[in-house]
Amino acid sequence: MSVYELLCLYGESYTRTIVWILVTIPLFALVRPLLFEASSLVLNVNSFMDSLKISTAAFFQLYYDNDWLTIIERLLSISILGSFYIALRRKLERRIRH
Repeated sequence: MSVYELLCLYGESYTRTIVWILVTIPLFALVRPLLFEASSLVLNVNSFMDSLKISTAAFFQLYYDNDWLTIIERLLSISILGSFYIALRRKLERRIRH
């Protein structure tokens, strides 16, 4: 329950889940080249942009490989996207009723 509160205030804050999305994708995009291209410690722009594309696609369940980092990102995104859906649905239901 505390994770659910941390993600979206028990389904009441869709903005908090948007923040989680905007933090998670670049975080995994930064970690991916640092772990798999350890030979160069300098993070070049092309590898970061490619990593950002992969991370975005993996977060929205559009990319899959057997890499453990991709699997972790996909598993985390399930709970974040689920919380976003619940919070946004509650917000829209309130707006339609009132």
